[in-house]
Amino acid sequence: MAQLTRYRSPSPLGESLLHRNPLAMMREMQRDMARWFSESTASSGDAEWCPAIEARRENGAIIVCAELPGVKKDDVHVEIRDNALHIEGDRKYEKKIEEKDYLLTERSYGHFERTIGLPEGADSEQIMAEMKDGILEVRIPVTETRSKTREVPILEAVKK
Repeated sequence: MAQLTRYRSPSPLGESLLHRNPLAMMREMQRDMARWFSESTASSGDAEWCPAIEARRENGAIIVCAELPGVKKDDVHVEIRDNALHIEGDRKYEKKIEEKDYLLTERSYGHFERTIGLPEGADSEQIMAEMKDGILEVRIPVTETRSKTREVPILEAVKK
């Protein structure tokens, strides 16, 4: 009677994937992914921070609001370029707590940039921007443009 031998994969994982518990493999993969993401975000800090943006049309204008908590007015730059609104700046935040037994310092910083395309009729000469309580509001007047759509009649072809 022939003896059965268990196939061993030359895989660097050691045990053959065919003989591993799928749930254990999933848990291991989740641990690896969590570790990988925590290491990659710890090294980058808040460098990838991106402010929330809201854009709406109201009373003949487009109003763009950007949430910029802790960002000073002097650290924000707003401009119109290539028919788009560009908001960019730097976020700097430091919190320091000193007690008799310990010192806690938290720092957060990074560059941010958002671009919002503007519709036809946006008046880039009349744009107004205001910053209050961590909210940047940009008001862009928009003139109503006449539709450039025109229906083209289709003529019946004449047979020769």
